[in-house]
Amino acid sequence: MHEWKSEKIHKYLEKAAQLGHPKAQFDMANRYMKGIGEEQNYEKAAYWYEKVAEQGNIIAMTNLGYLYSEKLGVERNYEKSAYWSRKAAEAGQATAQYNYAECFELGHGVEKDKQKALYWYRKAADQGVYDAKLKVDELTENAEFFLRKAWKYFSKNDDVKGMECIEKAAQMGSVEAQFRLAKMYAWGDPDKVDYEKSAYWYEKAAAQDAAEAQYQIAMCYETGKGVKKDLQVSNMWYEKAANHGHLESLARLVEVYEKGIGVKKDLQKAAYWRGKYAERMAYINRPLKNNR
Repeated sequence: MHEWKSEKIHKYLEKAAQLGHPKAQFDMANRYMKGIGEEQNYEKAAYWYEKVAEQGNIIAMTNLGYLYSEKLGVERNYEKSAYWSRKAAEAGQATAQYNYAECFELGHGVEKDKQKALYWYRKAADQGVYDAKLKVDELTENAEFFLRKAWKYFSKNDDVKGMECIEKAAQMGSVEAQFRLAKMYAWGDPDKVDYEKSAYWYEKAAAQDAAEAQYQIAMCYETGKGVKKDLQVSNMWYEKAANHGHLESLARLVEVYEKGIGVKKDLQKAAYWRGKYAERMAYINRPLKNNR
């Protein structure tokens, strides 16, 4: 845009803003905040945001709360930051909900309160603010928190702390953690291989309907690896996994009934599972639809 046009726009906007036009005031604030057509000026941005925030603009409230928190264009004032964040948060603005939660977490402008922080982080998370979900996980120290922490430790080659965290996540019921822990005990460092623990965690994940875990625990019972060999239990887990469309389990059940492995030979059932295997393969190999 030519400089003279930019100056003209600025002149008209500023005049409208000074006359009390809310849209012009908001536009002026945004231009100064982002340096659009003007030199970035947080002080002037804060001035116009406050004007329009007082008229109920929730984005202006959110941005003003941020400016007071970060000492941008105004003196840092956590009380004012919390005030404006609260106003916008109560009006349903997701970023403000996150910011207001942070006020309670850190004790900025309000008394530190973990439960209130969680309340507002959850509100923001429900609106799709991913960082708010991470905060909920962190403050509640739930399974997802320990799982992410485990990967951080593993990435730094701290396997001891990584295993501690993934085991905590598994104990809290995370299927992903249970399955990964089982694999680590089965296929990890030779010194740390423990087939009993591997089978234990495979069965925990299998009990939560994880098809691959059901297949793995079926193999454990079939071979007696980490558990007492039991072909009936093995076939039960193969069938559960097969009912989820697990290919290897479907193929194994064909063989189980053809050869009578742990069951009475039954060619009719073998044919049934062969058909299910064929259906699954047909689905996997189906031509992709053109969505255009």
